[in-house]
Amino acid sequence: ECPGATITVNWDGSGDYTTIQAGINAATDGDMVLVADGTYRGSGNRDLDFGGKAITVRSENGPANSIIDCENSGGGFLFWNEEGNDSVVDGFTITNSYRGGICCRESSPTISNCNISNCTADRGGGIDCRDNSSPTIRGCNITHNAAGIGGGIACRYGSNATIKNCAIVGNLGYDAAGGIWCTHSTVTLTNCIVIGNIGRYEGGGICCQKA
Repeated sequence: ECPGATITVNWDGSGDYTTIQAGINAATDGDMVLVADGTYRGSGNRDLDFGGKAITVRSENGPANSIIDCENSGGGFLFWNEEGNDSVVDGFTITNSYRGGICCRESSPTISNCNISNCTADRGGGIDCRDNSSPTIRGCNITHNAAGIGGGIACRYGSNATIKNCAIVGNLGYDAAGGIWCTHSTVTLTNCIVIGNIGRYEGGGICCQKA
């Protein structure tokens, strides 16, 4: 558990803040941002940026109850400030993003117990790990996302993703790699289900390329 303060977010105004980004902005290393049940939409609830902080952003009652609806107007979580494994997202449904559900660039967060669905991107519709990112992804359902390559997860350019106890189901790669795309990177899968994914030309489930 986080050793710091707990900052509460509730869309109805009964918490410390009404948007998730406001809670993140107020947090410092070691804090927890606890998000109440509800569907979170609009500015402050998409393109969520940890700003390099070692904090936990957690739903109060799991992904069925805390939904981040990007309304096809942005992305979900953005990790691009060298965050490490002590930057944690836990227990959300992330949906309707056109920039991918979660983007990791030169960052290695922990992504736990999330449902990521109906998200799109050029690469990595569900989760994009790029440029020396090494996230830990555990207990997540990554379903019905789409991208040119890597409908579910893209792992590219020196990245090393650890994926445990996840379901990667029904994702689409318009060109290749419906489930997982790995290029110049490594992916470690443990106890995962990869099924029902489609890659137009190659790699319906998993496509590993050197270039």
